Amino acid sequence: AQRRQQQPQPPPPAVHAPRVRVALQPNASLFVPGHGGVWGAGGAFGGKLTHATLVASAAAVASAKLGGRAVSLVLDRATDQALCGGREDTLIRYEAAFAPATHQLKALRVDAYKNGGYVPELSFWANNSMLMQMSSGYHVPAYELKCQNVTTNTAVRSTMRAPGDVEAAFVIESVLMHVAHAAGADGQAVRDANLLRPSQPELSATTPEADVDARYVMINGQRAINYILPDIWDRLRAETKLDARLAEAVSHNAANRYKKRGVAMTPVRYEVSAFPKTSLVNIFPDGSVVIHHGGTEIGQGLNTKAIQAAALKLGGVFGGGGG
Repeated sequence: AQRRQQQPQPPPPAVHAPRVRVALQPNASLFVPGHGGVWGAGGAFGGKLTHATLVASAAAVASAKLGGRAVSLVLDRATDQALCGGREDTLIRYEAAFAPATHQLKALRVDAYKNGGYVPELSFWANNSMLMQMSSGYHVPAYELKCQNVTTNTAVRSTMRAPGDVEAAFVIESVLMHVAHAAGADGQAVRDANLLRPSQPELSATTPEADVDARYVMINGQRAINYILPDIWDRLRAETKLDARLAEAVSHNAANRYKKRGVAMTPVRYEVSAFPKTSLVNIFPDGSVVIHHGGTEIGQGLNTKAIQAAALKLGGVFGGGGG
């Protein structure tokens, strides 16, 4: 049985529009002279994806009252943390079935509750991400995952870096360590036994036979293309001499009553969303190249990356080793 229960996904709240409505009039716009009309870019990860609106709205009010003068508003850390609320507190209950002989998971049931604060805001995002990433880099043959957002009389939570993914990794690693303790086995051995590897039946029925070895279906229903996690896992284990370090830790712990050592290696699977966009590349008779794209360069190096991508591709077309 493979089921996932998710909360309805409301549309993302507007981030920049509220400060316009606060400072000016409905349907008006903020225009920053000398910046090409770009009146806002980004939201800053780490809790500011939407909460930047609160600070920006206050600054916009001051700017409007001062006749459009630039206003800077910087919160002290205590106020900033109280305002944002941080990552959602999460209560998790789980049941797991495993094979005692092989230490492999056979089934996993998770019931979770996430504290979103006094309004839902973007907690649904962390909710869904946690469910989708629950298996991390491991093989979970059967699962039932439930997560529900709850409203409390606390500060509103907001999206932090990797919303939901951190909690998912914590859950699956806790489950595996629980299995290790219950079976009297080494935690690293249990991780090895449950790593998603090519021999496991996670393939899509529609996958072409020629591509079978490169495609796997994850717990979120998506196929992982060019799946190389097992190769990276085995390589790092060998290069870091993990087995020798584990043996040293065991020997040290046996000889020391109070001072203990430990070492572990854990996999992480993080889903990256790519949104390809078109661009126009013109090559002129004098050899010059002009690129038109729809991105906004705000100091993150987008133009440099566009130039590098074009140079790499054109180098392969015209020779020159990708230069």
